[in-house]
Amino acid sequence: MGRSKVPVLFDDSYEFRFGKDYWFREGRDGTIFSYGTLMGTALNVEERLREDGFDFGIVNKSSPLEVDVESMEKAVKSGFICSIEDHDVGNGMGVLTLAPYITDRGLPVKVRRYGISKDLGSGKPEHLFRANGLDIESLVSDIKKSRI
Repeated sequence: MGRSKVPVLFDDSYEFRFGKDYWFREGRDGTIFSYGTLMGTALNVEERLREDGFDFGIVNKSSPLEVDVESMEKAVKSGFICSIEDHDVGNGMGVLTLAPYITDRGLPVKVRRYGISKDLGSGKPEHLFRANGLDIESLVSDIKKSRI
């Protein structure tokens, strides 16, 4: 999946700041965290959810293992947080960064993690992503069901 073609998401004005999340937009119905290869997919998921009447925030977590406290507090207020990443779902950003912050504080927010759950060997990135439920349609469908 590392050979995936990805869109350019930032212009020359973007400045990387270690440990600081970049919010594309805030939302009332939930917050999507992503980075790297699947950030473009996450943006498309957010757009599709918006077309269906949902108001989701979307965050680029450029330092996936660092907690941006201000960002997390803002996301928690949305009531639903999900992570979308092309990393093992059992040891990626969702489980190492987002979930501990929430559980250690007993925060009242629902969390859903999306990542690689099946080792499928080689193949085209879009096929491997789809097989792991990381395509736009699967993500939109599951997020709608999960946030209820």
